[in-house]
Parts: sequence; structure tokens; C-alpha cells
Amino acid sequence: MNPSTEVPGSPEQPPPPRPDARAIWPPATWALHETLAVAMAPFGIALVATIGLIAFGADGSGWLVVLTVIQQLALGLGVWGWVRAHTGSVRGLGLQRGGWNGRDVGAAIAAGIGALVASGIVIALTQDLTGTAEVANPLRSAGDAWVIPNAMLALVMAPVCEEIAFRGFLFGGLRRRFRFWWAGALSAALFALIHGDPVRMPALFVSGIILAAVYERRRTLVAPMVTHGVVNLVSVAAFAALS
Repeated sequence: MNPSTEVPGSPEQPPPPRPDARAIWPPATWALHETLAVAMAPFGIALVATIGLIAFGADGSGWLVVLTVIQQLALGLGVWGWVRAHTGSVRGLGLQRGGWNGRDVGAAIAAGIGALVASGIVIALTQDLTGTAEVANPLRSAGDAWVIPNAMLALVMAPVCEEIAFRGFLFGGLRRRFRFWWAGALSAALFALIHGDPVRMPALFVSGIILAAVYERRRTLVAPMVTHGVVNLVSVAAFAALS
């Protein structure tokens, strides 16, 4: 008998699952304790790096840029490497060849514009409530000599490394066990805290929620990377113009 022939009266067999990774949500497979431990590891690495730089007599503000590079590499490359070693691929981070298209990019750009408007409103409200006259220029956090390196960090490293760590890994791991708002809020809170700017922190939290929503909706990490890149590009241009 042909096994594909349907036998009268037999229960209908369900169709096989589609071999489409975008249909599997969330793609993260790591346990909750692994999510928390690996997500916090980059901060431990940054702390050890800080102690090392101080012990070797790091002077001037340039060491802050070096520390930022170390932290970004720990967030991006470190988490990427752990996931690849642990699962055999980085598909769990929402990264796969051919897993995104032009519509994902277009939606991500639109979300970036929306995130800029929303964060601008939140920053204005925060300034009004706290009586803060202006927002510190992050491009000049290490002095005038480090404006271009800081801009490159914001435009190149941050959208990739931070999205791998906070959306692909942390949000993805939390999303396996919690509803969107809980997973999004927890990942956005940590995302806001690492920037260390009290005035921008509420706006960064809102941006973190939007980035998580973009990932949830598009189901490819490329989308929040593009959104993050749009936000940082406009922000860098604005801070550069005000300098």
C-alpha cells in the first residue's frame, strides 16, 4: 500500500512542520539561569577591565573609550560566541542567512523614526520634571579628541553588539518564559542602565521596548539592528551639529 494513500476512516495526519526558522518563536533555547548569567557576564568583564586599566595607571579620558570597546565586544562577540558554542549556530539570536528581506528593513527604518519621536518626547518630559537644562553630549564624554571614535562606536558597534546582547539573547531568553511586556521591560531596563545617563535613561527604556517590539514583529535581529542604527545615526548627527 502506498503510505501516502489516505485510508478511509483513519484519523487525518497533521501536515509536517514547515522548515521555516522564522515561524519558530522565540528562537532562543537557553535556560533562564543561562540567560541571566551570560547577560551579566559582559558587565563583569568591563569591571575587570576597569580595575586592570586603573592598576596599569591609565590616565586621561581615552581609557573610557577603550573600556567602551571592551564592553561592546563582550556584549556582541562574547554573547555571539557563547550561543554558537552552546547551540551550534546563532539562529537562536534571530540571525540566519536569508532570514530577512526589504520589508524588514523598511519597517525597521519606520520604527527608528518612531523611536526618535518617542524618545525625544520622553527626554523633554524628563528635563522638565528634573529641571535639567540640557542633555550631556555623549560624543564628548571622553573629550574633544575622542568625538570621532565615539561616533564610530555609536554608528557601527552599538547597533550590532547591543542588539545581539539585549534583544537577541536577553529578550529572546526571557521571552521563552514571560509575556512580551515583561521580557521587553526587563531587557529594556538593563539596556537603559548600561548607558549611565540619568536624563536619557527613561528615553532609552522606551527605545528598548520599541526595539524589542521590532524584533517580536519582524522576527529577525537584523530589524532592530537597523532601527538602532537609524536612531544612533540621527542622534550622532544632532549632537555633532550642537557641538
